[in-house]
Amino acid sequence: MSRKKSFTTHFKNEKRIGCNINFNLHEYTMPISKYPKYTTKNKNNKTNKKTSTIKRILLLIIGIFSFFFIRGIYSDIQLPNNEIIVQKGDTISTIISTNLSSKENFFFKIYTKIHPISGKIYPGIHQFTGTTLSKSEFLQNLASKPKTNELNFTVFEGRSIYDIDDSLAKKGFIKKGEYITATTNTVITQQRKNTFPFLNTIPNGNSLEGFLMPDTYKIRENKIIDDIIKLQLKNFEKKIRTPHQSAIKNHKLDLYDLITLASIVEKEEKNPNNKSTVAGIFMNRIHKNMLLGADITLCYHFKKPYTSCTNKLINEKVYDKSNPYNTRMNGGLTPTPIGNPSAQTILSTLNYEKTPYLYYLHNVKSGQIYYGKNLQEHNANKKYL
Repeated sequence: MSRKKSFTTHFKNEKRIGCNINFNLHEYTMPISKYPKYTTKNKNNKTNKKTSTIKRILLLIIGIFSFFFIRGIYSDIQLPNNEIIVQKGDTISTIISTNLSSKENFFFKIYTKIHPISGKIYPGIHQFTGTTLSKSEFLQNLASKPKTNELNFTVFEGRSIYDIDDSLAKKGFIKKGEYITATTNTVITQQRKNTFPFLNTIPNGNSLEGFLMPDTYKIRENKIIDDIIKLQLKNFEKKIRTPHQSAIKNHKLDLYDLITLASIVEKEEKNPNNKSTVAGIFMNRIHKNMLLGADITLCYHFKKPYTSCTNKLINEKVYDKSNPYNTRMNGGLTPTPIGNPSAQTILSTLNYEKTPYLYYLHNVKSGQIYYGKNLQEHNANKKYL
């Protein structure tokens, strides 16, 4: 009995102690309402603040970009000088690409989409009051007829610098020899290489022969020589260098030799349909180290217009090996181009026909051309002459 009582008393004491513990916990426990409230709402507020800050930064960036972009579109342009030369067929794109920096070119193209030019573009020399002007003024000038006194002059296919000089002098545009001097002056040629990088293919000391593109040009009375040379080189760049850069790079000949060969093809073959074949025959001969045998090339050595290159002269000089332009006696190409080939002839030479032929000859009366794969076939074709 005493043991049982003792156990009960102990249990009651334990229960009493438990009550005290519970009381003490309740007394010293902080109410839930007093804890900081880390709710979803607070997290969303912080996220919204970050998003708002990012949006402000993006709007600021867009605003700054838009400001400079719009300013670029409507800002004035800077010309290299107070006049530009526009050729027949030139577009706004080609004009601004030639005369403006790449940055101005970019913004001007956008400007012309927003404000297209009204009316047609007039070819000729357009003069401006200064080198800094608005895009609107520039376009208005192009849509107006040039006010300078201009002359028309045609450079025919295959003509050399001696032919062109002779023609200009006979028309009274220049004194005889002035065009030759301007195109053979090595100092001036070196300066032109800065404007026309493709001229760097010309060996030091050589003239501009071959790169003076044939065409009809408008030239000013007081700047005839400077205008025509500049126009010819720009025309070469426009028709040959820029659009056919990849093909030129992949050709077996470098640009200078390519133009040299084209100048020979121009003299040897007048029919456009045969030029690529004749160019292919010459390429075969070069590959086989054969003489080109184009007799007319020897005349260039005498530095005279081709009107003086008669059959009599050729027959007299055809076996003169001391003449470096004599391709019947000396291997390889001529030292320089022998004239200025047309764009068509240059392209025919650039894209020459791969042919099995090594020989050709013409019937002068009919204009018919006959090809031969070997000397035997070539000699047999002489019966058609």
